[in-house]
Amino acid sequence: MSQNYQQTARRKENISAIEPLISAMRTISLSQWRMALNRQENLASFLEGLAQANAILHANTNDTYTQEQGDETVLIALGSNRGLCGNFNKHVLRFAQAEGITQKQFTRIYLAGKKLPALFKDMVHWHTETLDFPDITAIPQAASLFSLATLTQLEGKTITMLYNRYQGAGRFETVCEQIYPLPPEKGADSRSEALEAIIDTDAHAMARRLQQLSFSTQLQACLYSSMASEHSARFALMENADQNIEKLAEELEILLQDYRKGKITAETQEMAVSSGLLD
Repeated sequence: MSQNYQQTARRKENISAIEPLISAMRTISLSQWRMALNRQENLASFLEGLAQANAILHANTNDTYTQEQGDETVLIALGSNRGLCGNFNKHVLRFAQAEGITQKQFTRIYLAGKKLPALFKDMVHWHTETLDFPDITAIPQAASLFSLATLTQLEGKTITMLYNRYQGAGRFETVCEQIYPLPPEKGADSRSEALEAIIDTDAHAMARRLQQLSFSTQLQACLYSSMASEHSARFALMENADQNIEKLAEELEILLQDYRKGKITAETQEMAVSSGLLD
């Protein structure tokens, strides 16, 4: 009985030591989740403005820059930098396998996040390049630098994102969507198309710049959506783990109390027998 008591007590101590770590991870995940959502929402109005500017330019000049889809295509797959987020990365791989995405469809494949390259290396034989998934505060700068470098090198090519799109608390949808090039009139309404405007600069250069900004902003939106999905999934796991730890700690405390009661009862009986009160 003494040995069982000591084992149970040590187990409860270990669980009590883990509980603050779980709570801290849950708080961090919640903070990153909300930050990613807020930044994604802030991008929505900017994307709408870019789409309308692109449509106005397209409606008022015939000399616009429109990328044509080429034979060479690029895929950027987004995973996570950290674990403890369930099957977050496996969903990306399973989607690629289910949709029959192969090296033949994409001439260049980028894998972003530390966990995704190892997963694809073990299960899919692709020639891939890796990208560092930036911290949330560095996403705008990283997306802009990548956009400038990529568009310079990939003139006339298409760029597609494979990632887990945020769908709500603890929910996401794995999607594969093209983010470059975008049609000049995408997202525009009839009012912006009908609006007359004076273009006082080179329309070709302006349209190209709008395409670059749209690509960079779309890339950021995908990164924020993927990050919100990741931290939302991690928060849900940490929340469940915290609840399970509390429940287990309560169960172990009940066992310890039973051990203490049994020991007190046994000692009381021994004292009663030694004093002659009991046979």
